[in-house]
Amino acid sequence: MPTPEPRLRPASTDDLAALTDVFLGCWHVNYARVMPAELVSAMTADRATALMAALLERSAEGRAQVLVAEDPARDDTPDLPLGFVGFTLATQNLGDVASLYVAPTAQGRGVGRRLLAAAEEALRTEGAERSQLWVFAENLPSRQFYAAQGYEPDGRATTLPEWGRPQLGLVKHLGTTRTTTGE
Repeated sequence: MPTPEPRLRPASTDDLAALTDVFLGCWHVNYARVMPAELVSAMTADRATALMAALLERSAEGRAQVLVAEDPARDDTPDLPLGFVGFTLATQNLGDVASLYVAPTAQGRGVGRRLLAAAEEALRTEGAERSQLWVFAENLPSRQFYAAQGYEPDGRATTLPEWGRPQLGLVKHLGTTRTTTGE
């Protein structure tokens, strides 16, 4: 029996603790496999909560969108999301995927793919022709995931002081849903 598609909904400020749990789970499980221990241990619960609160605040102010994936078979636990994606329209035709995290226990079930596709569709609807994101250079599993979704390196690289690790820019051409008529 195939796994049902996750149910997606907009995040709210009530999701802060749950999104923080997903985020920390990814840092302490997935990143521990590919990143230096000092970077992983520097992501404390307080720091993660502050990052997630800022993301949800941007969403509440309309400066970003955050979608939460829930297990449709688990109506009894709506406060336990499978993952989330945060994104925004960076410019008139460029979308930015700022965050994509899937709980370690939900990985490999298509949740990340579904969240990313929903973000891309929302960005396309807003006029984005491309979507960009950043990924840690050492995070080969995520780089492979994004490549499988059509993202390619665009030549950008940065090392932000708060992370101290190189990140690579990736981009995907989305096309557009805008139509033009000739007159």
